[in-house]
Amino acid sequence: MIYDLRLTIPTAIVVIGVTVLTWRAAQRAPGVLLALVGLLVLYLVSPFAIAGGTFVDSRLPLMAALLLFAGVAPRASPRGAAMIAAAFALVIVGRAGLVAYDWLGRASDLVELRADLAHVPPGANILPARTDIDETQSDRFGRVLPNYSRLDDHLAALALIERHAFWPLLFADPNQQPVAVRPPYDQIAAPLGWSTPWPYLFNAPATAAEVKLHPYLRDWRARFDYVLLVGPKPPPGPLPAALTLIRAGDETSLYRIDR
Repeated sequence: MIYDLRLTIPTAIVVIGVTVLTWRAAQRAPGVLLALVGLLVLYLVSPFAIAGGTFVDSRLPLMAALLLFAGVAPRASPRGAAMIAAAFALVIVGRAGLVAYDWLGRASDLVELRADLAHVPPGANILPARTDIDETQSDRFGRVLPNYSRLDDHLAALALIERHAFWPLLFADPNQQPVAVRPPYDQIAAPLGWSTPWPYLFNAPATAAEVKLHPYLRDWRARFDYVLLVGPKPPPGPLPAALTLIRAGDETSLYRIDR
């Protein structure tokens, strides 16, 4: 997978095609076929999240790819080997070029984010929010994996690093990371959470269903100082109660919570 389906599909064709064409003549470690079949079955039945861990299903193909390199030694004629090398070289260079292009585009998002954070004093509490984006779009400067997941949900983590502000989505789950959120911040942290959808901020107070999904929404107007919105600008109209726009950008916007 990569930021553009037009490169994801050729990558899959090259990797799977080379594997199939060279499989019969390849030297294989004992049990590698059984392990690959096992990973395929697990991939088909695995959920997205287990015990707080996410993207569980997508990790299994990565294991299969590593297993191919570790357990299979392909054999090909000199001409076949040259063709295989050329195919992989084109794929690798093409993917690297796309990554470079998208990361240059994402640099503008960081410039915009830093302009927002310049208004945030150290020690402030920042509530993360998001607007919806079309996850099928490829031309999003690396903000999405098309048809799978958006990749900008943790952009606001820079506030913690550069402004010493609190951001509740730090991966501080004791089962996964050697990081702990100390009181009183633990009351508004969501170690394995996501940014809240922008429409949820219009409810006062947040509903029980919204708090269950995003625990930091409980009494958020009293507990947070700013809302950092990631994604396209919200449609024109009234703002959620107690919010004042500080800075609006194309990918990030900052709001002050008035109280």
